[in-house]
Amino acid sequence: MVSPGPGIRGQRAFLATEMVVALGLLVVVALPLAYAHVGSLRRVAADYQRTVVLELVDGEAEILAAGAAAAVAEGRQDWTLQAASVRNVPAGKFTLTREGRRFRLEWNPADRRQGRPVVREFTLREPVQTRTQP
Repeated sequence: MVSPGPGIRGQRAFLATEMVVALGLLVVVALPLAYAHVGSLRRVAADYQRTVVLELVDGEAEILAAGAAAAVAEGRQDWTLQAASVRNVPAGKFTLTREGRRFRLEWNPADRRQGRPVVREFTLREPVQTRTQP
């Protein structure tokens, strides 16, 4: 039986030590980077959801301001949006408040960690009257 010399055993021990140190450095560097990446993904998702809510509320406010709000009763009421992108919005509640010709459309998240409320206010304009020439 041939046994390795003392130099080869030392090289193997050095290689094993070097591998342990390299793995330790990798863990020390890679874990904070991975955690930062997960945090940035969460921020991107939150920004996307806020953008969807802003677009929905703005679009619905434009529709209502164009004249659809004339049929809405006075007071505060729950409002349902028909847009397909509502499914991309975190759980929350849309409400519409009418006080005379002034309207307030708002979205409030069910969980405060899911975003801030979005509010749009507008005034229903008088219909334009066309004059006939005599």
